[in-house]
Amino acid sequence: MSNNVSRAKVLVQVIYYIKKFEQNGMILPNVCMVGDKDECFVIHTNELIKYLDEKVDWSISPSNAATSNPDLVLKVSQDANINPFIFEINENFNFKSVVDKIKDLADDVQRYVHVTEHNISNIFDYFTSRVIKNSKKISPNDIVAIFIGVITDGDNYYVHPKKPNYICTPFGEIQIEASQFKGFISHFNRTYTPQEKMKFAEISDRLIEDTNRRNKGEFYTPTLFVDYAHKMISEALGDNWKDEYVVWDNCCGTKNLTRDYRFKELYCSTLENAELEISKKYNPEATSFQFDFLNDTIAGKDSLSGVYDDKLPKGLKDALLKNKPIVFFLNPPYVTSSVTNNGGKDKPKSLVNDKMVKINIGLASREIFAQFLFRILMIKQRFNLTNCYIALFCKPKFITGLSFKKFRDYFLADFKYNSGILFQASNFADVSEAWGITFNIWKSEKTSDRNSFIHNLIEERNGSLEVFGKKNLYNIDNLIQIREWFDSKNLKIKRDFDFPNYRSRALDITEDTVKVEKDFIGQLAFTISGVTLSNVAFGHVGSPKAYIHYKSLFEGCVYNAVNWLKPINWINDKDELITPNELHPKYQEFVNDSLIFSIFGSGLVSLRQIKYHDKLWDIKNEFFWMSKSEIESLANKYNNDDCYNDAHTSSERFVYEKLQTITLSAEAQAVLDKASDIVRNTFKYRELFNREHPEYQINNWDCGWYQVKALCKEYAKSDYEEFVKLYKKLADKMRPMVYTLGFLK
Repeated sequence: MSNNVSRAKVLVQVIYYIKKFEQNGMILPNVCMVGDKDECFVIHTNELIKYLDEKVDWSISPSNAATSNPDLVLKVSQDANINPFIFEINENFNFKSVVDKIKDLADDVQRYVHVTEHNISNIFDYFTSRVIKNSKKISPNDIVAIFIGVITDGDNYYVHPKKPNYICTPFGEIQIEASQFKGFISHFNRTYTPQEKMKFAEISDRLIEDTNRRNKGEFYTPTLFVDYAHKMISEALGDNWKDEYVVWDNCCGTKNLTRDYRFKELYCSTLENAELEISKKYNPEATSFQFDFLNDTIAGKDSLSGVYDDKLPKGLKDALLKNKPIVFFLNPPYVTSSVTNNGGKDKPKSLVNDKMVKINIGLASREIFAQFLFRILMIKQRFNLTNCYIALFCKPKFITGLSFKKFRDYFLADFKYNSGILFQASNFADVSEAWGITFNIWKSEKTSDRNSFIHNLIEERNGSLEVFGKKNLYNIDNLIQIREWFDSKNLKIKRDFDFPNYRSRALDITEDTVKVEKDFIGQLAFTISGVTLSNVAFGHVGSPKAYIHYKSLFEGCVYNAVNWLKPINWINDKDELITPNELHPKYQEFVNDSLIFSIFGSGLVSLRQIKYHDKLWDIKNEFFWMSKSEIESLANKYNNDDCYNDAHTSSERFVYEKLQTITLSAEAQAVLDKASDIVRNTFKYRELFNREHPEYQINNWDCGWYQVKALCKEYAKSDYEEFVKLYKKLADKMRPMVYTLGFLK
């Protein structure tokens, strides 16, 4: 909606709606609101009424008005009077602002939003992303100065008199989105007191640094969440904790966690001296110092570096030596440390990483936030701290992840969970909305229940954070994970068999060597994007895989199905699958459903005479669901010699034979029946499709759904759409069973 052409298309539809009011003799509305799930805006009807006299076909449906009236779209898009402010529907969205805007327009009142130190960061983000073109090409210092100038100095920051897409500034001409700029200055106040202007100047350092940090992939903590964290610490330690505890933010950056509060004994350290310089105006009571928390020595010769290079301030060193009550308050980086090859050996990124590797903590040792936690653990043990708290923002996987089991063995022996919240990561600027972030408080005490950690779920509502539920962040350290369950049902075969493989499309065989288990009928490859079931080798050499053999067909399909069916969102994206309750009365039905779910939601194919490593290979599809005799009959009916001969010299496929021995649910049977009907109804098109797309080998008698689907999409779209609905119905029926059967807590 920030694009004037896209906005105009919607407004043409709105104009058609207003015309219907007029044609029916009704009172015209005075305000229109347009919105979708991402953005919305409101506009006074006066800006649109003039278009009701256009010579257009008003009988057209409003939903088709834009495509039928390109000239009208052009005229509306070029209307200089249509410059609404676009409300972004994100973590900062408050519908009350929209209501106020509607009321003001209805009352013909011009009311401006006042920029304050609390909302300035969000308004600055809007300005850089919506108003200024190519803002990332402007230095952080300049873009902040331009922003402050626009909101406080209209005399020196104004639209160019001859170039409407540029503003004049002391930095030269800056390119803008003209309509967005007009909407911006019509929405936000540009008159401020000298005291407010001075405050903006002070805050500008914060905006510059936050811009720099975002450009480097580091994330600052929004004020709303900082305030909530302080509230939680007060609930855990008492309202006077800032006076009673030593507080150390050991990756303070520009003091985002502490700069709006005052402490009796605060220590702020960071890796970059530049950050200390930028934040020197904040927390003047603090002892601020440059310190590499993952490498530098603490209080003399310690177990980390083995050298006497003590950089700790005396006050902090004394606090540790005297066992003063202390809170480690931090938001460490959420990245994985890299390693460099050093003469054929991996060189750790930090000395803490080196220590973790030496005691065999595993993959968790590469996570920067885990390294910070482990260093705090080392400090706690080194100084025998008995009243020590950790309060940190981080990913929840150190609580739940399989790769963090060894880490938990160490950490939970010294720290006990106190309280925590879980919220959507997108609340932090430029972070994905697909995963969650926690804020946890931990006390220096051994954890008794190390498997279950109840967190409050929070979200922003009407400008404040509110609890809307609870989430059990659990690990399965004492349970059998689903991979172990599957392996117990499967054959143990050495992966030393060479087999054709692909990397992207199931038909694109590569020459890469990937060793597999001999005589497998299906492979499950686990990638970042999910699970892929195929009967050709798939995935990189080192990627995790599981192989399905004749005796593990059903378990393999269950393993595949639950990985697809488990709900994936920011609340539960770290939940681990565990062994199911096989005695549940619905278990066998789910097993049978999983077979159908897997056949038709995968990359299963049938290939003949493909070249791989100077040899020709035939790849059977043991997951084919129809009988050989029926395919022979269809091939004979439609004179398809290739398919007939291929079937005639073959044997029944394994899944077809298994289907004769089981009973399917109504939903699964409907999917199977529809798929079979599609094969029958499209068979006459196989020769035609094969001439255009020989790579699909559609004349193989045991074609996988991957191949049949391609034919169906071209020659039987309505049948395919009906199939998709039936398949979705099956998936929706199965999905709750992931919890009912105990695959997930």
